[in-house]
Amino acid sequence: MVWSELMNLVKRRNLILILLSILVAGPTTLGFLTDFEVLAENNQLPFQPYHTETVNGVLYPRIGTPAFVSPGGGFKAYLEYKEREFKGQKDVRWEAKLSSLFSPGVDYALEVVEVTFIDEIGTWEVSLKAPSDLPDGLYNLSFTWKEGGIERTEPNCVVVKSDLSELTVALLGESHFGIKRQFGFIAFSESLKDVLRSAEALGVDLVIHTGDVIGNAYDEETFQAFYRLLVELKVPVMLTLGNADWDTVEHNLYYWESYLAPMEYSTDWGRIHFATINTDTQTVKDESLDWLNADLAAHEEAPVKVVFFQYAYWDVSPNAMARLPTIFQEHNVNLVFFGQDGTDEVKKPPEVPVLTISPLTTHSPIKGGFRLVKISEGAVETPEKSVPNWLLNVTYLQRNDGSSKAMGILIEYGQSEEKYGLEDFMQENLLRLQLPILLKDEGQEPSVENAQILWMNKKNGKIAMLVETTLAPGEDKLVKVYQKPDDKPPSIELFPEIVVNTVTLFYELKDKGLGALGIEFFHSEDNSTWNRLKPIIREDHPFYRLDATSSPIYIKATVVDAAGNEADFFWELEIPSLAGTPTPTPQPQQPSKVVLVLIPLILGALFAIVLQLYLRRKK
Repeated sequence: MVWSELMNLVKRRNLILILLSILVAGPTTLGFLTDFEVLAENNQLPFQPYHTETVNGVLYPRIGTPAFVSPGGGFKAYLEYKEREFKGQKDVRWEAKLSSLFSPGVDYALEVVEVTFIDEIGTWEVSLKAPSDLPDGLYNLSFTWKEGGIERTEPNCVVVKSDLSELTVALLGESHFGIKRQFGFIAFSESLKDVLRSAEALGVDLVIHTGDVIGNAYDEETFQAFYRLLVELKVPVMLTLGNADWDTVEHNLYYWESYLAPMEYSTDWGRIHFATINTDTQTVKDESLDWLNADLAAHEEAPVKVVFFQYAYWDVSPNAMARLPTIFQEHNVNLVFFGQDGTDEVKKPPEVPVLTISPLTTHSPIKGGFRLVKISEGAVETPEKSVPNWLLNVTYLQRNDGSSKAMGILIEYGQSEEKYGLEDFMQENLLRLQLPILLKDEGQEPSVENAQILWMNKKNGKIAMLVETTLAPGEDKLVKVYQKPDDKPPSIELFPEIVVNTVTLFYELKDKGLGALGIEFFHSEDNSTWNRLKPIIREDHPFYRLDATSSPIYIKATVVDAAGNEADFFWELEIPSLAGTPTPTPQPQQPSKVVLVLIPLILGALFAIVLQLYLRRKK
């Protein structure tokens, strides 16, 4: 039984034929299984089937697989059937809406044009139409089944854009995000946050991550942390699997699908078609190539087709090396993105079959970066090199999720003769940045330093605002947004790691105001004389480590926040390997019986000798 035949049977609602066909064909791969046969052209799904449930019950679009729509335009969404919730009920009347704290209105109802249930994969296909007065922005997509009391919301998954004829992409890869207290994970994750914030502040239309998003993580908490990071952003993100991400899947852990995106999918920015497949660890499955081929065939009318994945197509398995160039040429693919190794290069035909672009690796706070690419129906433009991290860094000092009542944002802008594509974001030789900020509403009008408020909205106990600032080359700036003066010092939680006599000081800074800005460590052997601890550099990031020579040692940290408040913190750390060995206390012992017998004899003999000497003197 081929998939297209099943879909035709579904269309005719001929359930008897479906059952007979399944009996004849034997077990068919349906639902959340590994492989499936490609749909007929008219029924090509924009994603490959899932292996697990999603956290929000929405299969498409997702936070890592957004949909793009113009006001008054339409798009399709796919919702997951869960037996424990619906108990066999499939004739469901769905209502849909878009929402965003950064939009003027509260909610925007979507017209539900058609709802179809696809039995083979346990999915509702919902055709939606956006209102014509819908403002541009990034929205949450919500579905409600009132009769059943079911509501599902996928955050940051629908982009509304009045002009979908062109876009500017921030291309990045190799972030290896993680939450473990290890040099690499900390450095890589902080670098990724700054890169995403820099791209967001520039106002790019889309971020595309070309793989190795997560760093070989086998815990759900890492994916939850990355998911929360994406929720805070106000720029849409498209993700594809890298070998480090696939490593998690090979351990039968499907957190990628649960929290982020399908493993393979496609989407459309107007008439610009995007598609991605999983290149695994340089071993591309034929099923993936079949799906890509069918997807591109179903979008032949798109004048621009962009395919992206991690590994370069000339550096993967033989089947991909043989088939991908042919697929690209047969379907007139215009552009390919890949990200492995951060080669930061542009290859053009005839050297390669199709224009191919890769960015710098993202995970280095200095050497890494992201590439700007402009795509339109008529052209693709990109500078010779990626924007390096040392040139532009935007660091939010607090979580931008509405939990903080104030926000500090540190912007570092270097100098370079090369433009890296930033000239499109400059005005009178000044770099113009727009910073989205979400605060907890404390009932007072916010004050802003070193920036101007462009837009502000208060709703649901939050303050959403967009502020703008400009920087000259070589200028750093600290933007401050607060409702009340920040007069409380920051704090720190220390997580010392002691291995033999080597002490590594991991820590987390906390602040109730603008955010913690800096830290200095000191150490002492007597808790009186303090020596400054110089940072060591690992992965272009400062860390603090020392070799103890005695136990205990004393640590002092001086922490300062963005308002200039300062506080000192002290710790006493025991170093087990250097602890003094205690002197054993002697235990009283009873003399042996032999000793007890000899003592009187010896004393008697000594008395006899002394007596004899005395008598001789008397003579």
